[in-house]
Amino acid sequence: MTTRDVGNQLAPFFKERGFKRKSNKFYKIVNDIVFCVGLERPGGLYVWSYIIPLYMPHDFEVLTYGDRLQNFEKCP
Repeated sequence: MTTRDVGNQLAPFFKERGFKRKSNKFYKIVNDIVFCVGLERPGGLYVWSYIIPLYMPHDFEVLTYGDRLQNFEKCP
């Protein structure tokens, strides 16, 4: 099963809650804050989430998991 397959199964759940989809990322903007959930498969299936305050300028998001840091493209 690919991340796209899992995303297709999760899409109705997120759509009911007002999220939009872009590739394997789901996001929702509420009061200038973006709530993001993404799927990734670099060996296993990983689900990550983060919040971006839109009123703070930034070029990228930094996600942390364990002791590693990883830069990702902007969500929306």
